[in-house]
Amino acid sequence: MRLEELGVIGNCQFSALVHSSGEIVWCCMPRFDADPICSTLLDEQAGGRFRIGPTNGELGTQRYVLNTNILETVFQTSSGSFRVIDFAPRFLQFDRAFRPTQLMRIVEPIDGTPRISVVCEPRLGWSSVRPVAVVGSHHVRYEGFASQLRLTTDIPLSYLGGQGFTLTERQHFVLSWGTPVEEPLAPLCERFSTETARYWQNWVKQCDIPPLFQREVIRSALALKLNCFEDTGAVVAAMTTSIPESPGSGRTWDYRYCWLRDSYYALNAFGLLGHFEEREQFVRYLLNVAGGAPGLNLDPLYRIDGSQNLEESILDDWPGYEGERPVRRHARRCRLQAFRTQASGEYRTEWKPQTFSSLMCWAAADRMAGIADLHAPAISAEFRSAAEVIHTQISEQGWNAAKGSFVGHYGGEDLDASLLQLARLRFLPEDAPRLHSTIDAINHDLTRDKWLLRYQLNDGFGTPTVAFIICTFWLVEALAAAGRRAEAREVFDRIHSAVSPLGLLSEDYDAKAGRMWGNFPQAYSHVGLIHAAFAASPTWAEVL
Repeated sequence: MRLEELGVIGNCQFSALVHSSGEIVWCCMPRFDADPICSTLLDEQAGGRFRIGPTNGELGTQRYVLNTNILETVFQTSSGSFRVIDFAPRFLQFDRAFRPTQLMRIVEPIDGTPRISVVCEPRLGWSSVRPVAVVGSHHVRYEGFASQLRLTTDIPLSYLGGQGFTLTERQHFVLSWGTPVEEPLAPLCERFSTETARYWQNWVKQCDIPPLFQREVIRSALALKLNCFEDTGAVVAAMTTSIPESPGSGRTWDYRYCWLRDSYYALNAFGLLGHFEEREQFVRYLLNVAGGAPGLNLDPLYRIDGSQNLEESILDDWPGYEGERPVRRHARRCRLQAFRTQASGEYRTEWKPQTFSSLMCWAAADRMAGIADLHAPAISAEFRSAAEVIHTQISEQGWNAAKGSFVGHYGGEDLDASLLQLARLRFLPEDAPRLHSTIDAINHDLTRDKWLLRYQLNDGFGTPTVAFIICTFWLVEALAAAGRRAEAREVFDRIHSAVSPLGLLSEDYDAKAGRMWGNFPQAYSHVGLIHAAFAASPTWAEVL
């Protein structure tokens, strides 16, 4: 299955990926980093599944209900058409966000007498063991989970084995973790559907959006919101594990955790959108993490509850996405190694100072000087002096005159697309020749089929062969920040080749094959789109 065929639903507690066949192919309960109950994304034969679709297995056409995270899949069959509506309930109740761990599915005929089939076969996490199914009057309870998993429905339970039946009226399904449904099913599903649609549409109404690229920004905002784990304030990098960055690469990581660096960019995106609750929630998460780190020696990533028990394991008996192994559970050892080799630049050889790392240190000192001017003037000079030292160091040692560009490490020659952040971070004035020549050099040397690679080095895991999607968005931002907005808009128009029909993005894009790779949906990519759209678009003052 291709990532372009998947939609995502969720409620900031858990999420699920829905294939255009009507099958839930990935769902972890009761939260993002739990073991999967539906898992055919990584094991099409033995993984857990929950499918509602045509008896002949035809694919449907997916769309989101306007300005919501409610997914609708429409199927056309020889005997009639029908739709499946999927969502996770989320709305305000008693002045609090109500987000039960419930996956709701509504199926209704559109015309004719369509024949459909329903299969609900969850698995006991990574063991792939089938749970014992205990049948009640209108529900099936699946035993063996840490909490009760129960499917409640108003179709005959005899139809849950996958045999075809004729759909003549609107039917309802609730897959619940923990507290089961004990009230009339149809009115409950209808009310939750209406309230959930209202919640998302009101959330979108409160978004600031640019004059251009509004549809793309709204969908990215909705996707980014689903990556928030509201219970603690963490923001997950993605909702999946082990989808490779490119075929045959072995670059398979578990992204269902909170990267502090990625979250910084996500918080900036929420700021552009005018949403501050998510920022406040993350600050509480960060303070909790920092409070448990003596000397503020922070790791790059944490579990969504703030803990660090992330010892990686490789699941040898799982075939992986499209047979791409290995499948990894947790991310600590190997992914941290990858993270640190990226930071070191000279992968598996002598370490050299990284220009991008130094740039971020400069930005931290520079911004802290501004904050200190307002709140602690006595120490502002210390931060300003540190910023000046780092600025001089980058300007002298990170610049390669022969390349006409800042380069990946001091004294080096290799380019790194992350240095496009020089423009966004205001390291140089808008009209600085070095800024423009760096943008042009990176665009020229790292572009492949109109999409940017992050770098061309062998990082110890091989040389990247596909585009890291956010790099092209960094290019848009850099061009706009350098006053080249027409070029920025031209580059932004390229994104439509990588965005799925539903407006979703993964981490990587193979421009030659025209398909996405990497964990999905990727918060970092949607953050990049939001930043790039605001940068490339005129302001409202310019168009009104």
